[in-house]
Amino acid sequence: MPVISGGAILGSGGLAHWEMKPIAFNGVPTSGGSGTGVGIAEKGQLLVNTATGIWYTNTGTIASPTWTVVGAQT
Repeated sequence: MPVISGGAILGSGGLAHWEMKPIAFNGVPTSGGSGTGVGIAEKGQLLVNTATGIWYTNTGTIASPTWTVVGAQT
């Protein structure tokens, strides 16, 4: 099994299993430096709006998340 060491992913074929649990949030997340998940939501982090079931992904940074709806959800 691959090992993550010092920020590098190590393993055969360059593949590794990385588990990031989604954030459960009641409402629409806000983007920006004072928005939802600042300091905890890494790029690629998933968030689910528990009121609507709509999923978002952080396409920004950990310091300034940008929440983008995943796929064509309505």
